[in-house]
Amino acid sequence: PAVGSNEVIVLPPHLITEQIAVKKLTFSVLQSLVANGVTNILLTPSNAPHIEKVLHTMSEGAIDASHCYDPIVRKTCISFFRHLIDQWCSPSTLHDASQQMQQHTIIHNGFLRFLLDSVLPGLLRSLLHPSFNHHDALQSRCLSEIAKILTTLKDRIGTTEFDTSVALKFFTGDLASTSLLQDVSKAFSQAVTSKDMEKCLTIMITSSKQ
Repeated sequence: PAVGSNEVIVLPPHLITEQIAVKKLTFSVLQSLVANGVTNILLTPSNAPHIEKVLHTMSEGAIDASHCYDPIVRKTCISFFRHLIDQWCSPSTLHDASQQMQQHTIIHNGFLRFLLDSVLPGLLRSLLHPSFNHHDALQSRCLSEIAKILTTLKDRIGTTEFDTSVALKFFTGDLASTSLLQDVSKAFSQAVTSKDMEKCLTIMITSSKQ
């Protein structure tokens, strides 16, 4: 918006297209970094101050409320978070009290809080959006990737913490306000594999449409 005005500046279509193309490239580069195990690049003194912006950028692509990105791009961004969970959310990385790793530990815990407070709620709500079709081949890949996120998170933080921070929090509230919510929450708590999680998500989606 212009300063001192209520007018909203609307970019020409070609500039919007360029912005989306640049963001898609950014998504791909960042996902490649974490997928290939060179995530520490994000924690260097020059990059660490920008980690919050990186997470928000990737969250935008993963949740995609504006529907600017196709399912393949969404899956790329969701995969970014899955790899970070695997690398940053183990007990050793979240509770390393050594002076050398103190700053990294702060970032790791901040990432987990951002994941629980923002990313996961956004991902789950995106599955309940009327435009999401879990029978579509491409969109179902996003569903599978979200299931892998939940499975990886449960493995890294433990069943007790998962039940408290995820299963009970997300699947007994607005996201599952149906007669099946207790069964859905219990199913997520008992899920072991990503296929189990995927079945739970599918139940959540179908029950929300009843």
